[in-house]
Amino acid sequence: MKCPACKKEKPDSEYHKNKRNPRGISSNCKECRSLLRRGKRQEKYNPKRHQKYKYVKKPLQLKAGNTVRELVRMGILIKPKLCEKCGGEANQKDLSGHHFNGYEKAMDVVWLCRLCHADAHRKK
Repeated sequence: MKCPACKKEKPDSEYHKNKRNPRGISSNCKECRSLLRRGKRQEKYNPKRHQKYKYVKKPLQLKAGNTVRELVRMGILIKPKLCEKCGGEANQKDLSGHHFNGYEKAMDVVWLCRLCHADAHRKK
């Protein structure tokens, strides 16, 4: 069979299986299909969609957040059950540490619920 992408005649073993195709194999050979898919993947890749992208420009924020998470895990910092601003009871996952004096002092945090934390960042 002739591959439409590279225009070379290749044996059926050089093609992926495809039940939807009448011949039972893919129209492009394995090599060409790999190149085409890799190209499409690179076109679709958008680093802004990935969560860690924002920390590339803010390494201090990343380090402070990791420090707080590690201290909570070790039991040095205790995560309360109430928001320190509104006093509302929140789920442990919904409380997050807000670095109100900057990210240089990683242990200096106020525990806020999602809404209060969002308000605190909007006011900056």
